Amino acid sequence: MNWADFCYTGLIFMSVSALFYTIIRTKDKFLIPLFFLTVGMIFFGEYLVLFVFEGYIYKVDYFKEFYYNNYTGHIISNALSLPATAVLVAGFSLKFRHILGITLFFVGVEWLFLKLDIYEHRWWNLSFTAIALISLFVIVKKWYGYIKAPASPLLMGFGYVCILFSLHILLREFPLGVVLNKIKYSPGWFENPLRDSGVFYPLVGVTKSFIDTFFLRYVNNRYLAVVLMVSTSVLLDILLKSLNLMIFEGIGILGLIIIEVLIICVFVLIEEFILVKKLSKL
Repeated sequence: MNWADFCYTGLIFMSVSALFYTIIRTKDKFLIPLFFLTVGMIFFGEYLVLFVFEGYIYKVDYFKEFYYNNYTGHIISNALSLPATAVLVAGFSLKFRHILGITLFFVGVEWLFLKLDIYEHRWWNLSFTAIALISLFVIVKKWYGYIKAPASPLLMGFGYVCILFSLHILLREFPLGVVLNKIKYSPGWFENPLRDSGVFYPLVGVTKSFIDTFFLRYVNNRYLAVVLMVSTSVLLDILLKSLNLMIFEGIGILGLIIIEVLIICVFVLIEEFILVKKLSKL
């Protein structure tokens, strides 16, 4: 095992351990939707910094293709490590001095990864990381209160979008597009087809998330809302395929329907059994 495998695998283990420790120790079910909401919020910012403008590069060594490794590093960091830490900060109501200490720790880890040449800055730098992490932890602490006692419909609607966005990426776009290589997109924006696909797949996820939130907001019958969400998502896939913007191999329409049903079921379970009832009436 090389340094990249060792360090990134270690980061996965520590992040999962921190997340489960926080949830088990606090016994707070609200931390589950908070985790997915945090993942979605991070994805919005990460889309511009990593996918579009390539501010940094994750030199993971799990795949042969450079961009697949880069996107996997993105998932490890932004869909696991940082959200797990943010949930820990919120769950234990850590003070600002603790947030500063955790931020310094992550900046130190990033510096170490740079020295080990398993991570690379382009135009990004360590000061940007410090500012971004402090902002993230403060914002997530605030959202923790919103989840327990829902704020304005606009804020909670955005929370829905973030949770659904994270589920679309974690349960469909990343496993099918990167790990299994079953889904590809080809908008023709970049010369490299893998980068082309990588930049496009978050757009598909966030588009579906806004559509899903719309149905949840305006369709009173929950079963009808689910049918409309799944149907619209699959129709969007068919449209993209007909326009030669999407290729799915080894997985047919039935497979796509099953994946979409899984995503919606996970969200409905989160909403029905964890989130307070007021959230279903944004």
